[in-house]
Amino acid sequence: MTIVFLGIVLMYGVRLRFGLLAVVVTFYTFLSLEIFPLTTDLARPYAGTSMMLVIAVVVVSMYGYYASRGDEPIFGRAILD
Repeated sequence: MTIVFLGIVLMYGVRLRFGLLAVVVTFYTFLSLEIFPLTTDLARPYAGTSMMLVIAVVVVSMYGYYASRGDEPIFGRAILD
């Protein structure tokens, strides 16, 4: 019961702070990581699915970072600017 309550509070907090899109992406990522089996043993038959899921989560997070930067350089401004 406590974990369910903390999950609801977390989703509500993300919704208030970052918006509905962040909640949808958080929920989708959580469900994907919970439903699909993750493994680092490449001999398992589901290792390809595991790697594709990890790559998809990384790509979506990298795109989110890129899009949030706007017109600024990706790694910030130069020190000697």
